Amino acid sequence: NIIKIGVCLCGECARDRNPLILADRDAVLKFATREATRGEDIRFHAAFPLLTAEKCLGVLCVFTRSDKKPAERSLKLLETISSQIALAVENAQLYEKTLLSAATLEGKVRERTEALEDNQKALMNVVEDLNEKSEALNAANLRLQELDRLKSMFIASMSHELRTPLNSIIGFTGIILQGMSGEVNDEQKDQLKRVYRSGKHLLALINDVIDIS
Repeated sequence: NIIKIGVCLCGECARDRNPLILADRDAVLKFATREATRGEDIRFHAAFPLLTAEKCLGVLCVFTRSDKKPAERSLKLLETISSQIALAVENAQLYEKTLLSAATLEGKVRERTEALEDNQKALMNVVEDLNEKSEALNAANLRLQELDRLKSMFIASMSHELRTPLNSIIGFTGIILQGMSGEVNDEQKDQLKRVYRSGKHLLALINDVIDIS
C-alpha cells in the first residue's frame, strides 16, 4: 500500500529521514500509529528510511505481533543494508526510465524514418513526373524543330514558285512598254501599265508575307 509522508510510523520515518524504533506495545500505542488505531496487536515496530542523495525512496518496516523482538545486531544490519536497498531501488528506477526513454527514442526514430521514407517516395514521384514532362518537352521541341524546317521549306518554295513567274511578267511587260518588241498603241500601253503596276504591287505583297513568315 502507498502511504503518504507524515502519516503513521512509516510516513513520519520518511519525513524525518531517520530510523524510528518502537520497542514495545506501549510505545506503539503511545505513538498512535495507523496499526494501533486499527486495533492490531503490534508489539514491536521499526522503520528504516531508504535514502539516496536526493530523496527518500521508501521505508523498510519490521514489526512483530509477539514478544519476540529482533536482536540489536539484526536491527543494525537492517539499518546498514537500507542504503544498499535504496541504491538498488534507485538503479531499478533509472533502468526503467532508461528503457522507457529508449522505447520513446526508438518510436521517434521509427516515426522519423517513416517520414523520411514517405518524403523519399514523394520525391521519387516528383522526379518521375519531371522526367515524363522532360520527355514530353523534348518530343515537343523536336516537333517544333520539324515544323520550323517545314516552314522554311514552304517559304523557300513559295518564294521561288511565286516570285519567279511574277518577275517574268513584270520584266516582259516592261520590255513591251519600252517598245523593244515593236510599236504599241496608247490603249495597249495603258493596259500594259496597269499590268506592270499590279505586278509590282503583288510582288511587294508577296515580299511582305514572306518577311512576316
